[in-house]
Amino acid sequence: MNYSVEKLTTPADCDTLMAMANKEKSALEFRKLSLERNRESYLGRSTQLATDISLVNSEIAAFTTILAGLPDGETKEDTISRKKKLEYRLFTLQEQNDNYGVVALLEKEMEISLTEKQLAEIALFSQAIATRKAAL
Repeated sequence: MNYSVEKLTTPADCDTLMAMANKEKSALEFRKLSLERNRESYLGRSTQLATDISLVNSEIAAFTTILAGLPDGETKEDTISRKKKLEYRLFTLQEQNDNYGVVALLEKEMEISLTEKQLAEIALFSQAIATRKAAL
């Protein structure tokens, strides 16, 4: 973007804008670092969640098959109970997947990219201000 730096008339105005830009730059750099750390955490967590969900789905399928052949009795009731616990575990894993899975990972990556673009724009802004200050 072309900034209207020609409207600046004093070096003090330039210094004020540079201070503002530097403050914003520091905040964005901290945000980027935080997002990158979150991304690393989400990357590992999303892989683990996908593996756990697959494993629990397999166990539920196995219990479903076993239940079909069991006669009524204590063993069948125990197997039903174990299957229900697995179904609850699957539910909680899917909830976690919504918060920390691949979609959340991609969201973090997009936020990192947007922050990088903001940092690049602040660099352009600072350069325009520095050039104007040198001209004054």
